[in-house]
Amino acid sequence: MNPGRQPESRCRPPDKTIRRNSNRHVPPCAAPREGRNTTMRHLHGFTAAALAAALALGPAERVRAEFPEKPIEMTILFGSTAQTIGQLLADLMFRHLPQPVVPVARTGGGGAVGYQYVHSTPPDGYNIVWNSNSISTSFHSGRIPFDYTAFAPIAKISVEVPAIAVRPDSGWHSLAEMAADIKARGGKIRVGASGKGSFTHLTTEALLAALGLSDMALRVPFDQGRAPVELLAGRLDAAVQWPGQFISFHQAGTLRILCVTSAKRLSNLPDIPT
Repeated sequence: MNPGRQPESRCRPPDKTIRRNSNRHVPPCAAPREGRNTTMRHLHGFTAAALAAALALGPAERVRAEFPEKPIEMTILFGSTAQTIGQLLADLMFRHLPQPVVPVARTGGGGAVGYQYVHSTPPDGYNIVWNSNSISTSFHSGRIPFDYTAFAPIAKISVEVPAIAVRPDSGWHSLAEMAADIKARGGKIRVGASGKGSFTHLTTEALLAALGLSDMALRVPFDQGRAPVELLAGRLDAAVQWPGQFISFHQAGTLRILCVTSAKRLSNLPDIPT
C-alpha cells in the first residue's frame, strides 16, 4: 500500500456512501463513528462517490411525510467486514426511522449481483444498497450495463484504505525489505486480493508495479474474507485487504501488517506506516 518512505501505490482510498432507489427523503442516520465522515445529500442529478449505499434514480416524486410506511431493504454486496458494518449501519438507521432497515446479502460478481437487483426494483425509496467503487469496476469489466449515474448517493458513511499483511516468519518488516528479498532470491511472491477488478485487486497491481515486482508475482485468487486464512495456511506470501481483516491477527502476532495505503496513519493502527 502506500508505503511511507517506500515506493508508493497511487490508489486513493474509497469513500463509502449510502444511495437509495428514489427521490424520496430518507432521514439521516446516527452520528458517524470516529474517523467516518457522514454527509446527507438531496440529489436531482448524480454524484460519483466511491464505497456507498445507493439507490436507483427514478421520476421525481413528491416527498411523503409518512415515508417510510414499510421496512426498507438494504442490499449488502460483500461478506466479512462489509456484512458486519452493513448490519451496524442498518441498526443505526432504524433508530432514526419509524420502520426497520433490513440488511440482505446479495453477493457475487464483484458486486454485480446486488447492483442488478437494486437497479431492477421500483424507484420508491424502499431499496437501497451500501456500495463502493465496485459500481465502476463492475461496469468497466462488463458485468453490468449501467454505471454509477444510475444511482443517487444520499449519505457518505466512511473512508477505508487497504492494508498489506504477511506472516511474521517471512522476516519482512517493510515493503522495501519484501521487495529486496524477492529480487535477491529471484523467486516469485504469491500475492492475493479478492475480486478481479476490485479496489483491492487494483491496489495490489499498483503496489507491485511501484515495487518493481509485477513480473515476479503469482496472483492467487481467494474468496472475500479469506485473506488471513490463506496467509496463515501458507498459500499466500502477502495479501492486500481491508485492515479490519488483519487487525486481530496483527495484535496476536500471527500476522504482520506492513503498511496501509492512506496518506495518514490510521487511528486504530497508529504504529503502521503509510
